[in-house]
Amino acid sequence: MRKTGSRIGIFALLLLLALSFTKILLHAQSRSSSVSNEVSSQMPQRSKAEIIEELKAIKKRIEDFEEDNGLSGADGFKIYSPEESGKMLQYYKELRTGLEYLNRGKVAAIDDWEGYALEERGGTAYGSKEAFQVLNELDGENLPPALFTGFRVYLLPVGMPEISGLGGAGFAMITAPDIKEKSIEQLRVTLLHELGHHLHSSFMPSINGRPNRLWEVYHKIRGGRWRGPGKVNTQDWSSSSEETFAEDFRLLFGKDQWYYGDIALGDPRVQPRVAAKLKRFMVGLPVQAAPMANRSPWIPEGVEFWLKCQYYIYGGWAVIIMGLYVVSSYNQSQKAKIRGKFSHSPDASEAITGC
Repeated sequence: MRKTGSRIGIFALLLLLALSFTKILLHAQSRSSSVSNEVSSQMPQRSKAEIIEELKAIKKRIEDFEEDNGLSGADGFKIYSPEESGKMLQYYKELRTGLEYLNRGKVAAIDDWEGYALEERGGTAYGSKEAFQVLNELDGENLPPALFTGFRVYLLPVGMPEISGLGGAGFAMITAPDIKEKSIEQLRVTLLHELGHHLHSSFMPSINGRPNRLWEVYHKIRGGRWRGPGKVNTQDWSSSSEETFAEDFRLLFGKDQWYYGDIALGDPRVQPRVAAKLKRFMVGLPVQAAPMANRSPWIPEGVEFWLKCQYYIYGGWAVIIMGLYVVSSYNQSQKAKIRGKFSHSPDASEAITGC
């Protein structure tokens, strides 16, 4: 019974592995095989392999363009002009077009960045020198160099409804404002706020979908408790821990910063001792925590799945072949044991002699 059970267990494990990888293969093929014959002129009919190769080439162009362009600061940051940012936005749209074609079988006009609508008209972009000035104003704040190393500022040639900027680990996007709202003061407000988002996103990232323990330390100083993100210009936004942190950074380190009354916990500068503790906490973050790996905002996460798809297939076949080899070896060893026992048994010897 134990021999039979072992065989069943091995076959069950092999079957489970085969089914797991078959699921991956079917998932990949079902997403691509649904490609419609009716596609836009921007994406003519091509094989899946050709599209994936094109995505790989566009991804490489983005990486090379980011490396070779931009205005570099002494602290390690880079600022990309509206023209340069517009070029990368176009590359991003091409990547998204390819992904839509692979995933849904159709090509739609890409008029957003990760769900944020883009407005092509009515805005006047900021210049690189203006952004450079804002970041250089922080030189006297004794901020650690690690905060700026690899930080990239993209000055978009387009706007976003109700949004002046977006920030995350390693980057800040500054949208083109209406000409009436354009000023160095507004750029300072937006860029410093997004730099605050870069700080907590890089050194206080979520862990397995849960808030980093450093948020408890932050709120112990600031007051309140962890609250998730909220839509801009709402009460949830005003109560959000991440938005509060970004505003705290702007108010505590920025030059001549005005408090707009839109944060539930208020202006941290009202309590000098709290403000001093917050500044020490923020300055110490790059020292006590390793930064999160930065990913270009112009390369959607879905690209990596398709670029690595062939490796999943190879890995699946390798596991299946290895499993078959293990089962075959096990069967051979069991047969050898049975033959050995049979050849040494008294009854077997007599039977052979009698023959």
